Amino acid sequence: MEAKDYNCPSYFPSRKASAIGMVNKKGTVDFFEKPLSVDEEFIQEVQTNKDLELKFRFSGPCINQSCKQWADNKCGLINELEKLLENIPKKSTVSHCPINKDCRWRLQEGEKACLTCVMVNRNGYYSEKEDVI
Repeated sequence: MEAKDYNCPSYFPSRKASAIGMVNKKGTVDFFEKPLSVDEEFIQEVQTNKDLELKFRFSGPCINQSCKQWADNKCGLINELEKLLENIPKKSTVSHCPINKDCRWRLQEGEKACLTCVMVNRNGYYSEKEDVI
């Protein structure tokens, strides 16, 4: 698979993005069955209501070395997230993911990245409490 074919699982809402999941009350991501297209109306809504961006998880084309997260010839974000969340208990199985077959993090780090990925949201934290959001 060429680098241009990778999908970044930590994208921002834009015309190139797809919504891949929704953040639940625990702060983890419930992934959709398949990626949902992001249209101009949705982008406008997100730009005026930043809370909306916090409720969804987006993916988009990996831009490799053009990304500020790129380090040592790979995406450095997943490694940083794994370090941040290393003491948080994780599920032992991988959740369904609509971008699994071309996800930059999974193809780079293996399925252990998936166990961390489900815990990543724009709020910047994970909680075991049900009433976070």
